[in-house]
Amino acid sequence: NIMGNKFTTGLFAFDLKTRKLLKKIFYPIDTVSRFFNDLVIAGDGSIYVTDTFDHSIWKFNLSMDMPSKLMLSDSLPYPNGIEISPDNQFLISTSDKGLQRINLQSGEMTVIQMPAQSISSSGLDGIGWYKNSIIGIQNHRNKSETKIVRYYLTEDCRAVEKTEVIDMGNKYFNVPTTLAISGNELFIIANSQLDNLNQENLKILKPKELSKTVVLRYYLK
Repeated sequence: NIMGNKFTTGLFAFDLKTRKLLKKIFYPIDTVSRFFNDLVIAGDGSIYVTDTFDHSIWKFNLSMDMPSKLMLSDSLPYPNGIEISPDNQFLISTSDKGLQRINLQSGEMTVIQMPAQSISSSGLDGIGWYKNSIIGIQNHRNKSETKIVRYYLTEDCRAVEKTEVIDMGNKYFNVPTTLAISGNELFIIANSQLDNLNQENLKILKPKELSKTVVLRYYLK
């Protein structure tokens, strides 16, 4: 989000080899508040972005001047992390209802069903796709309950077969957020320290209490 206008959000495309900025857009162009939160890149280069304030998902590519909103079959309350299936047929998005499966052809959206007595999939932040499973960060008011969870999906992505806790209550956890997966390695920003940020004016509440950023690495099976 842009300093001085907390309801304006931006997308930026860079060439990683030359480090040059290829394109940038700022949104909205109206008075509706937006918050582009997380994104995933499809095989054709299209970008799908969650909009937490608007409860929606937007599509964008370098040939477009403005993103376009996906037409979904149901509401998507407070989406955050987003992933795409390897065959590019489905988006997987977090929401207050739990993980959601979105058919990119039809726009049909369904809550991914969970097994009985399993770990909830609601309240997830960043997520990643690994071997037909979703790995997500789940923050909790009680920091000892903050965890990284793996959700093993059925082949059609309609349900979770089982859940597995990768880590919980790590001493470095302080509102962990974004994750990335490279090969069989999982990387987590362990201490975003967002609790030390005033969300209204975007100023640090207690600068002297800030600590160095910690990135944790896990090896996945």
